[in-house]
Amino acid sequence: MNLKLDPAIGCRYTNTSQIVRVMTEHWCANNLSCPVCGHHKISQNQNNTPAVDFNCRECKSNYQLKSRKLWNNSTITDAGYEAMIKSIKGNSRPHLLIMGYTTDSYVNNLMLIPYFFFSETCIQKRKPLSPNAKRANWVGCNIKLDLIAPEGKIMIVENGNEIPHSKIIQQYSRITGIAEFSLESRGWLLDVFHLTSQYGNREFTLREMYSHEAYLAALHPDNKHIKDKIRQQLQYLRDQNLIEFLGRGVYKRRIE
Repeated sequence: MNLKLDPAIGCRYTNTSQIVRVMTEHWCANNLSCPVCGHHKISQNQNNTPAVDFNCRECKSNYQLKSRKLWNNSTITDAGYEAMIKSIKGNSRPHLLIMGYTTDSYVNNLMLIPYFFFSETCIQKRKPLSPNAKRANWVGCNIKLDLIAPEGKIMIVENGNEIPHSKIIQQYSRITGIAEFSLESRGWLLDVFHLTSQYGNREFTLREMYSHEAYLAALHPDNKHIKDKIRQQLQYLRDQNLIEFLGRGVYKRRIE
């Protein structure tokens, strides 16, 4: 994998955002294997499908690319809030690739967020644009990366170092069971999974998970049995081999 972007690709453009888009998309099309199936390349989308920049001709996976010079582990700006929520509820999100590049045009970080790790919880509604703006009252959104469990943020390039492709495939394969849950169940599962990540490598107890009851109740106001839901999600996570039940109300995340 060549981590150098090609500035010559964007030389016919004058708009900075267009130059960056062309350079980064060109790099992905020429360097990136499919993180889902391992096919040797992903192809630029030719169908003008909104939010889909690439697809894999082997497994039919779709990808959207977001690029930025300043890497931010907590938040990334996205487009319209309503369109984002609609795509989540409609189960039509593509996988998201987030690229960070240096001032001298090197790919420094590249992260994959699988489509099934998106939930309404990690989407932050931004303030509407001013009534005097060109797109008056338009509402954008931020993706809160810090509300996504670490397993849902798969690094392809990290701090200028290429991650072995076999490891990327293994990390993706480990979490694919989450995609089988219904949208409603998946939202709960992702919220509880993220909360378990706060305990890192150490053991944690059911009582500690119950301490998040108010937070989860605010996220899911229609559910009046939060503790029951917490226990249910922990069981699902255990069944997916993402956490381990040690007995007597004690759990531990499976770190691989």
